[in-house]
Amino acid sequence: DIDERVTVSLHNLHPHTVLRYFDRYLDLIEKNKIFHMNLQIQSTSNRILKLMNRIYKKEDLIKLFGTFKEMGFTNYDTHIIVGFPTEQEKDIFDTVNFIVEYNLNYVLVSRYMEVLSAPSAKINDKILKKDIDSRVKIVEDIFTKNNIIYNTNESDLMREQIRRLNL
Repeated sequence: DIDERVTVSLHNLHPHTVLRYFDRYLDLIEKNKIFHMNLQIQSTSNRILKLMNRIYKKEDLIKLFGTFKEMGFTNYDTHIIVGFPTEQEKDIFDTVNFIVEYNLNYVLVSRYMEVLSAPSAKINDKILKKDIDSRVKIVEDIFTKNNIIYNTNESDLMREQIRRLNL
């Protein structure tokens, strides 16, 4: 039980965790105990999600965000990765179209960064930097056109955030 005066914002949630306790999350949303959620979807491509070792699929994300939409709960945002190894343009377009359809409030758009100790480092077919940059530009254009607030490693919003952190 949560004190009736308390409401929470939940960040860095894994969609699998929310699905695991879905009824409880829905109950807390209905009781206005959760006023914001950050669900890190990364991608909506089942092929890419599998390569990322995610234990959810696009259909799970549709269930999550579809239910939230039906409830009138729209105060959520996400994080996506552009340029994951083997990613095709159709994969990123699928993810972007999902975000537009479910009208996410804010999206952190990250370029894939190689971490040598990560399993993804062993995946062949890396995406060239110029192609990642091109895809990020497409994502930015679509989000701008659809009034979706986004942040990238090189955006003014990110630079301002870094400036504040460095004060």
